[in-house]
Amino acid sequence: ESSNSEGFEGTVQADFAFFDPKSSDFHGVKILLQTYLDDKQWDLSGFVDLILRQTTVGTVVKIEGDDDDDDDGVYALVSCLNLGRYKDSKCIVELKDYLLKLCQDVDIKSKLKSFLGENGHDVGLIISQRVVNLPPQILPPLYDALFDEIRWATEDEPTDELRNSFRFKNYLIISKIYE
Repeated sequence: ESSNSEGFEGTVQADFAFFDPKSSDFHGVKILLQTYLDDKQWDLSGFVDLILRQTTVGTVVKIEGDDDDDDDGVYALVSCLNLGRYKDSKCIVELKDYLLKLCQDVDIKSKLKSFLGENGHDVGLIISQRVVNLPPQILPPLYDALFDEIRWATEDEPTDELRNSFRFKNYLIISKIYE
């Protein structure tokens, strides 16, 4: 007889697979990114929309065989957005403002402002989130897939403008630091 007070102490076996992000992943991706900018109130829904609309670059990790319309089963996400291409999007404006507000050092803030502003067309924002207990062994192939997709996008996108938007000179990764 089992009771609700007993905890599960077994091991769960799961096979993970990589999928292209799609609109039905919206809620799962949004849950993953809830703390992307700490507790800041910002246009997270708009950010998720940008990620999901960019179909050529980006990957979500789900349990193998779970690529149906159940969007809650997203365990990891990796993508890369061009800061210049999306510079007028509310979510990107808010993200840049947040980063500049966090930066305390005047010299670094000046460099960051240039990096995010006039040089933004060459900057790829790498978005990488996963659930805490996802096996870390999945990350290297996930990043390999991301950079393969970026390379393919520079060759296969239908217009010069789109192909050029994936020719990054710099990458920006937002990460938490615990002291």
